[in-house]
Amino acid sequence: MKKINNKLVIVIALLVFIIFFVMQFPARHAYALLVDPGSDIQLYEPEGTLWHGKAKALAFNNQHFQNFEWQLKPWSIVLGRLNVSWSFDNGEAYGNGTVGLGLGRSIKLSSVKANLPGAMVQPYLSHVPAKLGGVFNVDIDELYYDAATADTTATLRSIKGQIIWHHAAMTVLNELALGEFQLNMTTDESGIVGLLKEIENSDLLAEGRLFLTTDKNYKIDATLAVRHPGQRRDLSQGLSFLGRPDEKGQYKMSYSGQL
Repeated sequence: MKKINNKLVIVIALLVFIIFFVMQFPARHAYALLVDPGSDIQLYEPEGTLWHGKAKALAFNNQHFQNFEWQLKPWSIVLGRLNVSWSFDNGEAYGNGTVGLGLGRSIKLSSVKANLPGAMVQPYLSHVPAKLGGVFNVDIDELYYDAATADTTATLRSIKGQIIWHHAAMTVLNELALGEFQLNMTTDESGIVGLLKEIENSDLLAEGRLFLTTDKNYKIDATLAVRHPGQRRDLSQGLSFLGRPDEKGQYKMSYSGQL
């Protein structure tokens, strides 16, 4: 009979104890110990355990995600990453996915599916001068970014997934219905690439490319046109602020800068 390695037994017993401890540790105590009161992340009325709990709301970047729930995957610690499944439900806005916290600043989001009204997306598009309407359907396979520190800002490193803008609309003086659009995002050696295209039967025809490099430089090239100018004079008038169309009735746009 082989002799049992005492050190291995001790390591396994210690690991089991740590997992059991995490599973039973109250969420409210963990939050008080782990999160700074001045942090950008705030939990309201947490309950349950560190392993599986819920809160009335999670506040992050001035957004509130209500009925927030989480479940920690303890065995992911063995692989050097802490994975947590999460979900929220604001009624009109809802979503779920997994967040993985690696060594250092590395953060991974995976299997993210969410429905977000235009009002929740608006703060992230501060350069857009119009009020956004409609609903954004988010489907992200993987997203990697480095969290901010005292000396650095958050950096998006890669992303794979798509966003569909249903019932798209913009309001400046009056609401302008646009249609439906899809943005597919991938990452290559040059950075993040996004391909924009209208969905079938949208009144606004759109085709564009978004480039975002790791040093936060971006470039957007897009072509817009009205499918039926005679029927959507309001849309034709709105596009006229972009300048003169070409002989095909298309408006060319190009923007670049740094985030």
